[in-house]
Amino acid sequence: RKIKKKVFLCNMIVKFKLISIQMLFFLFFCILAENNFKSSINLKNSKLYDRSSYELSIKNKDENDYKQLKRNLKDSTGKCGTSLYYTILSNTLSINGVGQMTNFQNKNSYQSTSPWNEERVNIILITIEDGATSIGDYAFPSFEKLTTIDIPESVTYIGTQSFNFCINLQSIKIPEKTTYIGTWAFSDCDSLISITFPSSLTRIEDLILYHSNSLESVTILGKITYLGHSVFTGCNLTSFTIPDTITTLRHWTFRSCSNLKSIEIPKNITTIEYEVFSSCSKLES
Repeated sequence: RKIKKKVFLCNMIVKFKLISIQMLFFLFFCILAENNFKSSINLKNSKLYDRSSYELSIKNKDENDYKQLKRNLKDSTGKCGTSLYYTILSNTLSINGVGQMTNFQNKNSYQSTSPWNEERVNIILITIEDGATSIGDYAFPSFEKLTTIDIPESVTYIGTQSFNFCINLQSIKIPEKTTYIGTWAFSDCDSLISITFPSSLTRIEDLILYHSNSLESVTILGKITYLGHSVFTGCNLTSFTIPDTITTLRHWTFRSCSNLKSIEIPKNITTIEYEVFSSCSKLES
């Protein structure tokens, strides 16, 4: 009987230990499950937070882009004369309205105070609607990507240094009604090959085509009474006929025209100033 009692007690102890171990495993799995559940909730919350943050950042970015676009649009439109307006869209500068353009001031390094000055390196096309009567002083200097421009027939005035250092400008149409072109207007336009001065023009001011070194052809339709100094300095002319309405050849008019071979001088020329033909090494007659 004592032996049976001991066996019974041993069995009870073993069963108790097994139950304890099972209880420990159960508690362990409960704790593990609880942690996983909490982690899953935290992960979900984290994802929700991340998504929320992402959506918020997108919203802020869109708002900032919109504000920037609004600022850009504000900066890209405005007035450039009493009744003249400009718009910059992509790489095009458009000018519309009526009347005179503002005469701008020289800034530095051949720049100007025009409202589009900062965009000059990007603009490849300028359109001016009929109705504008002038191209202002220092309007478009150093527009390096500009290759051509049509000036409307309504324009009578082309200002000082309006197109100088437009190094890729190849052609330009000057309207028949134009009566004035300012000094340095097309100077240092390295790609300009030809130009025609209309019959309405009576003066070709000083330095208009100074160092436009690809210029090969100049056509003068009007009765020019003044041919300014240094007008064709450094150009690529091979021949030239001076209008018979000119009486004075001013200094440096043809200086450094290294390919100039012949020139016709009318009989009524009374004055030839200094160095009119200096450094014209190929001049024969």
